[in-house]
Amino acid sequence: MRLRLLTGAVLAGVLLLATACSRLPLARLLPEATAAGPAEHGVTLIPLAGALAERDAEFSGLARWGDEYVLLPQYPARYGGNLFTLGETEIVAALAGLDGDGLAPVPLA
Repeated sequence: MRLRLLTGAVLAGVLLLATACSRLPLARLLPEATAAGPAEHGVTLIPLAGALAERDAEFSGLARWGDEYVLLPQYPARYGGNLFTLGETEIVAALAGLDGDGLAPVPLA
């Protein structure tokens, strides 16, 4: 096990030194798929319904908790200190165009 870790570390060091000393651009040293980067996808807007659809609603983050997505309000005091959740199935339905009324986040009790 130690030999495998040591071999991996040595190979990483050699690769680092080889790329640092090379005059070729990094894109030419990397495989073509890696140099191109990930494919881009379009943005799909999902409207919200209820109090969180108001113009002054601001969110500072989004977290996943099981099959739920937790919306983190920038100013939780505006909503009684609550966090809000959206179910994964509701989000998938909205992305598929099955729910056009907007998603209504539920307070996390």
